[in-house]
Amino acid sequence: MAEAVALSYETYKAQMKDIAEKSVHIGVGGFASVDEDDFMALVKARKLPILVLEPVSYRHSDSKSEHIVEYMRCAFSVYLPSKPGKYDLNDAAIEQCRLIGRKVLTRLRKNTYGRVPADELPKFRHFLAGSVTGQPTQLVADGRVGFYYEFEIFYQVSLAYNDDDWTD
Repeated sequence: MAEAVALSYETYKAQMKDIAEKSVHIGVGGFASVDEDDFMALVKARKLPILVLEPVSYRHSDSKSEHIVEYMRCAFSVYLPSKPGKYDLNDAAIEQCRLIGRKVLTRLRKNTYGRVPADELPKFRHFLAGSVTGQPTQLVADGRVGFYYEFEIFYQVSLAYNDDDWTD
């Protein structure tokens, strides 16, 4: 099996920002990432839905060859402002965030299939729809409620030993 191009964090982040900005439910200015210094200021200033990119993690599985499968565990949340003590309104906002997040997942899945121009990296070519999990979330200090989603992208990476990588 040919080695798939690993998705870098920078590419993943740029693609998620593109998805958020193209969404009619989120739009331009509706993206923040927890690795940005001012991400909380962006979240606080936003009255419309905002997609917040969460940190990624990795796991591996042994394929008993010179390649292993690397899984990139990705996550994002969609938030809306909440109203203290207004449980019905907050429940409705959480549901709205869940549905917007689901639309983001449908775009991820769409980007997994189909042709991609030769000068463009495949977007989420190995998105695992069956790995999606989600749950309600909130930013208590900032009066936000939302929905948090996790999913995995996978690819094969080489474990072939190379003498040039070592000084001994």
